[in-house]
Amino acid sequence: MWELLKAIVVVTVSLAALLGFIGLLYWLVGFLPRRWQESWRAWVFLLPAAIAMLAGLMLPALRTIYLSFLDNDSKKAVGLTNYLDIFQTPGTRLTVINSIVWVTAGTLITVIIGLAVGRYADGIRGEKAAKSAIFIPVAVSLVGAGLIWTFVYA
Repeated sequence: MWELLKAIVVVTVSLAALLGFIGLLYWLVGFLPRRWQESWRAWVFLLPAAIAMLAGLMLPALRTIYLSFLDNDSKKAVGLTNYLDIFQTPGTRLTVINSIVWVTAGTLITVIIGLAVGRYADGIRGEKAAKSAIFIPVAVSLVGAGLIWTFVYA
């Protein structure tokens, strides 16, 4: 019970600090010349998102790259040996190639279809219902993927 209460307090305080920081920046932008205020207000909201993206995506990616040059215990540097092992073993080489193809083709196809659907669903009668029917399964699948990864890491 104590852990749950502590987690709720941490989340609440963190969100309050974030909102306070954004509010302070938004207030400070009011002191800028009027012609700069609009563009700087956009940066007020982009700054926390950029910091979160840096902390949540870039730092783990850089750490993963660093760890890829170490042995299994992450104590001794092995250089490119891990990469040579991956590309010299047929099974793992095929896995890497499949992953690259899926990431590239899957992203490209998804973006093209999404843009086409967004373009052709724009302005039709029942637009909100059509777009909801299209995009709700995407959101549900992301939640499902998140739950699956929760079980994988448990």
